[in-house]
Amino acid sequence: MDDALADPQLGYRGLLKALPNPLGREGTYCIPVAPFLMSAGNPQVDRPAPYVGEHTRDVLAEAGFDPSQIEELIHDGAAVQHHARSK
Repeated sequence: MDDALADPQLGYRGLLKALPNPLGREGTYCIPVAPFLMSAGNPQVDRPAPYVGEHTRDVLAEAGFDPSQIEELIHDGAAVQHHARSK
């Protein structure tokens, strides 16, 4: 896999994008971008994927759960909540 990701053609075609480390550590990491081009504009990747549980409260609230139910789900281990990364 390392050999494939190091292929200069991927950089030439713009198929990998370097993003800052989401954990606030030094350095960057590469993520794949859409492997196709569109005539009306291309999808942009400007942030990493969310952490597991990063949006738990928002999703459950949108699904109709009230704050006490969300707390209970998290407390019982039925839902996972992680703090959002610092911006």
